[in-house]
Amino acid sequence: MAPSKLTVLAEKSITRPLKLDLLEYCPTMDLIALATSEDQVYVYRLNGQRVFGAGSEIPSLQVSKLRWKPNGQLLAVGWNDGMLRIVSADNSKVVNQIEVSAAEDDEITCLGWGLNYTDSKGSKARIDASGDTLDDILGQIVQGNVSNQTLDLPRDLAALDIEGTLPKLSMLPSGGKNEDVFSSRASIDALFSPLRKQENDAVDVLDLPSRFIRNIDESLEEGYRCTFVQAAYHLVVTGNCYPPVKEWLVEELAERGHKRWDKAVTTGYENIIRLTHENLLPALERCSVITSRLRGLSKYQESSFALGLITRDLNNILDSINSMNLMSHSILKLAGVELVQFTAFSAWLRREIELQAADPLSTTHDPDEKDTLIEHTKVLEYIQESMTKSRLTTFFQANQAEKKRTRHSEVKNDFILYDDFKKELEKDMPDTLEKAILPSLELLTINLQQRCEVVFKQIAETQRRHVHFGTPVVLKAGRDAQILDMRMRHEDNLCCSYIALLSPISLNDLYIFRVALRIQNGISSTHLVEVALLRLGAGTIADVKFADDQALMVLWRANDTWHLLNIPYGVRTDILEGLDYIKWTDDTSLEGVDDEARGSASALILSDEEVVAAHSHHAFDEGIFIPWKLEINGRKSRRVVCVFSKDKMHYQVLDIDSTTSPENPREQSADDAEMK
Repeated sequence: MAPSKLTVLAEKSITRPLKLDLLEYCPTMDLIALATSEDQVYVYRLNGQRVFGAGSEIPSLQVSKLRWKPNGQLLAVGWNDGMLRIVSADNSKVVNQIEVSAAEDDEITCLGWGLNYTDSKGSKARIDASGDTLDDILGQIVQGNVSNQTLDLPRDLAALDIEGTLPKLSMLPSGGKNEDVFSSRASIDALFSPLRKQENDAVDVLDLPSRFIRNIDESLEEGYRCTFVQAAYHLVVTGNCYPPVKEWLVEELAERGHKRWDKAVTTGYENIIRLTHENLLPALERCSVITSRLRGLSKYQESSFALGLITRDLNNILDSINSMNLMSHSILKLAGVELVQFTAFSAWLRREIELQAADPLSTTHDPDEKDTLIEHTKVLEYIQESMTKSRLTTFFQANQAEKKRTRHSEVKNDFILYDDFKKELEKDMPDTLEKAILPSLELLTINLQQRCEVVFKQIAETQRRHVHFGTPVVLKAGRDAQILDMRMRHEDNLCCSYIALLSPISLNDLYIFRVALRIQNGISSTHLVEVALLRLGAGTIADVKFADDQALMVLWRANDTWHLLNIPYGVRTDILEGLDYIKWTDDTSLEGVDDEARGSASALILSDEEVVAAHSHHAFDEGIFIPWKLEINGRKSRRVVCVFSKDKMHYQVLDIDSTTSPENPREQSADDAEMK
């Protein structure tokens, strides 16, 4: 009887060669993530349409591992420089970047996602009562079917109803076309990264007035032994303009220079106010809400012991946030005052340019309505207080940086930053504010970051202490043995790991190791190690993947025909099909297993004809496409296998749960036709 055929859902040709060991099928969506020989990561739909790419800008970097999150929303990409980048499937942007190791050439070799249950006993009881597998649990989380489960950290924080639980917060501003200003790590880095003057047409607004008056200061010092500040103050009060000032107003500054001065300073103050009000304050509000929530959990919830939350450390974070909040409001206040003062000064300066440039005999010297609209008090305040050096520089430029860094940026558990900072700000006189020892916004940010790192390290250390490693199991499979795939599943009260290993001696021998673990009080121990042999005729095994908890898929070639085999791998019982396993010890070798298995029931030894008749699930047509690598999505109601060719330029997607008869190879279900 001719072998059956699986329905081909899609076929695709790739323009660049693939890395066959870097292929990942999305668990929840029909997306395929792959890496090319040029170390570029691409995600495709089944129809071959490219969704997005996630390459590196550094040519020397190489992709080492790919792994989808179980809910399909994030893709983890590991690189050979020890960096892990998390890419969003929604907008293809890097949402997080983790330095796994700082050592050079420290390649990431293994990736995996997991669930974090802080209430381990309650979670285990619910899982045991429901009888769900790990795939079922992940599927429920994806579908949001958690109504009958008690919420658990950190999942309960992620699933908070923002509208009903959290207070009303101000709107976040849009950050471009996608309005994603705070949605990813890359957008935040781009927003807050410092500008380099040599790479941008940037103007230091707080230092701009001193640049305009630098030349006139030298002339006044030589002839009148005064500065422009004194000469301008004299001009406002008496109306007497020194000749160097008149020459500077008419010939050097003039109307064009005044417009540039006015536009630059006004825009600068407005941007400071806007960024503080629309970006900094909303971000601090959100940080405060999250930290307050965690502090409440640290005080009143038993889960704080499992998370490692300490109320004192969270109070320190709130102290830094409150200090930054106080600074933000001080910036808004000072920027508003100086903007009003500069507006009055700019109007007066424009009027003086017109008066000094006019004919002395004309009537423009007579007071008119423009003169009465000028607030001379504001003009004098700006000239005296803010023209040469804005008081905002105290917050943005770290004066005596080393002294302030020592006092304010070092993490001290018993140090309250907010109280000292408030006392310094209460010295609101211009001269005392400059002399006050205030940390800059940069140093406050460093302080907040350091205090947050204390909490993060404490959580990480607590989680690390809860992890206990048992004695490793050594599988003496030979130097050239190749582990093709592995899977974990629950069997009665045991957690069993199945490892598929290809024989280094014969390419038609497949060994399945079964490692049974017993878990008591959260600590696992090796209960039993067994092995079974599959001898698949005289053919050649190219790849093996576990499809689910019952069967594995084998890519096998015999008599110039490639087959996709479906073989049950569990322990054989009177009811269930499977394999017969024998006990494995430290002294056992593959050769010993082979010799013992030949004359026992622990080996499944089949001829080519028996393999095709009993286990062939699909036979590939002869042609250019030579199957070589498998990637399987084994979720319920939607199981597909992605087969990649040996030339690394083609792949096919097959529906595992839908087969067609040899007589009608084009027959397919209505659902498959609709999907295509």
